[in-house]
Amino acid sequence: MNSNGHSHEVCSSVWLDVTWLQPIYADPRASVEEMRRRAAEGRERRERWAEQMEREGRSIQQVTREIGQRFGRPRRQREMQAAGQLPSLGSWNWYDARFMIAECLGAPPPEWDDRTHSWWQERAHYMDTVKSVADVRGIPIPDWPATEPVAKMLASHARWMEAFPDDGDGWGITYYMTRPGGAAVKSINYPAFVDLGIFIIGTTRFLEIVGGDREMADALMDKCFELSTSYTEFILSLKDESFDALCGFGGDVTCMLSPRLFERYGLAWDARLFDYVQKVHHTPADIPCNYHSCGPSVHLYEKWGRHPHQRNITTIQTRLLSGTVKKLRENLPETYLEMTIHPQHFDLAEQPPEHVAEVLWETARDAGFRDLHITLIAAAHEPAYLDRLETSYRACLDTLTEINEYIAATRSEA
Repeated sequence: MNSNGHSHEVCSSVWLDVTWLQPIYADPRASVEEMRRRAAEGRERRERWAEQMEREGRSIQQVTREIGQRFGRPRRQREMQAAGQLPSLGSWNWYDARFMIAECLGAPPPEWDDRTHSWWQERAHYMDTVKSVADVRGIPIPDWPATEPVAKMLASHARWMEAFPDDGDGWGITYYMTRPGGAAVKSINYPAFVDLGIFIIGTTRFLEIVGGDREMADALMDKCFELSTSYTEFILSLKDESFDALCGFGGDVTCMLSPRLFERYGLAWDARLFDYVQKVHHTPADIPCNYHSCGPSVHLYEKWGRHPHQRNITTIQTRLLSGTVKKLRENLPETYLEMTIHPQHFDLAEQPPEHVAEVLWETARDAGFRDLHITLIAAAHEPAYLDRLETSYRACLDTLTEINEYIAATRSEA
């Protein structure tokens, strides 16, 4: 499946939210005993739900599991996993650098969502006293180990490792990134400007500043760069942790920038971060880089194609919109595409199976039948949704099988 540096296969995984299930997860704020208890209860609840699905004659779990087992990772990555080359980075789920930096600067602590096993922070009214460029420049760089949020984080990590000693002991700033060809490489994650800014100064205010106050926005980007690099270097000091790739290009809300603003606050940030990591960590000129833009980003594809480090962008995550993948591949010809199908733009519960198959074939074809992963995201809000989703996911399974058989047959004939 791997030749000439490409992974000639189409991979896929499922992200299904059954909203009424109320899963149970180990709470990273809890005591050691409570973490263990909740982890055990969570396993029991998942087992009971699986039994219930079987009693009701539903096979959605088997279908989604088969998609993950057969297509979840490129073949090369599965080989690396089997050879022990991808040790676990851990599943401790404390809130990430954006939350931590904001809280250390006075933002309220984020709230833990027990249903989704995630953290949420209200980003509406931070730093009301910061009103000028001088105020932005005066935002202090915290003494990270002396802050209360960091003390809470360190204590949580220690309890987690006591509760689950076999879990990987990562600090949540590294992850495995898939390169063209299917191999995985460990990446370091620096919070990007467009992500960190909304946590520090509030979403609406941040976007108003970026869109309408150039001097203030430039100062804020400078300050975010100081904060992002300072905090990440502090976390790296907690553990001797190597990395071979860079994450920090783009950001969740990159899609909300116009092409003009993207050049000033997207491309400029990326180039600055790349130079910084080279200087501080002596990374090679060809270090693989990850790009991220959560939402619809067709208006930025051509900008990505002219990125100053376009050849370094080996992996990207962005929204899958039917009819746009060919343009994306033209602008990023040597990049592993990780595309997400979201209910907002393509609801698997509402699509007939033949249209699901059509979109998967179109996406695979326009991506060149290589270096492609499609995440199939869906939500079931009531039991009736499961029947429709089971039909769609079965269409996905059948179509992915056909696509990969077609790729194998075509390559064997060549």
